[in-house]
Amino acid sequence: MPWLPLMSCPIWKYLTGWVKVSPLDNCVPVQVSQLPELVYSMLPHPKITEILDEVNSWTTFTRHFSHIKNDITHPDTRQLLTTILANGVNIGLTKSPGSTKSSLEDIQPWYIRDETYSAALAELVNAQGKRPLAAFWGDGTTSSSDGQNFRTSSSGSYAGQVNPKYGQEPGRQFYTHISDQYSPFYTCIISRVRDSTHVLDGLLYHEMTPYSPRGYASYAA
Repeated sequence: MPWLPLMSCPIWKYLTGWVKVSPLDNCVPVQVSQLPELVYSMLPHPKITEILDEVNSWTTFTRHFSHIKNDITHPDTRQLLTTILANGVNIGLTKSPGSTKSSLEDIQPWYIRDETYSAALAELVNAQGKRPLAAFWGDGTTSSSDGQNFRTSSSGSYAGQVNPKYGQEPGRQFYTHISDQYSPFYTCIISRVRDSTHVLDGLLYHEMTPYSPRGYASYAA
């Protein structure tokens, strides 16, 4: 086996007819090794609900969570954000600190619905698309989509649905569309039989303005 030009690099070694790549040494200079901790110590440490509250002050996305019976009544903002967070991280309403279960249960059935989530998500995606930083990743005109499987403890509900990848393991399938600006503009719970039948859902029924992205998906979905 002839010597390769890359053999002059110190990380390459010629050993018994094989090319061996040695691990790189730590390239971080000693002078800057302490900077990560210094920078981290200078950053604020807000609660997630405080971050949501600040984003809401920029976008007013919580205005889309209207009462199921009318478009005028709106819940307490902090209680609403706590309910959204409890749903998003799957901790449940009973384990949310700083709020009672009864107060969140009053918000959940009256204000949290698929259509209110969809409208609020569109508000956030539109706001992100207007930020100059988002343009470094793309112009928002293309997207990709794929399904994610989350296992559940139920053993009988989905026995009749055989997924080519996950078999008959019980679970929920979420299908998400993400734009080239890395914003998830459409998500829905789908049948676990086949992902590809839901490719057009996000492209046709999203609420983003003013553009509609082209979608790319694997034929194996």
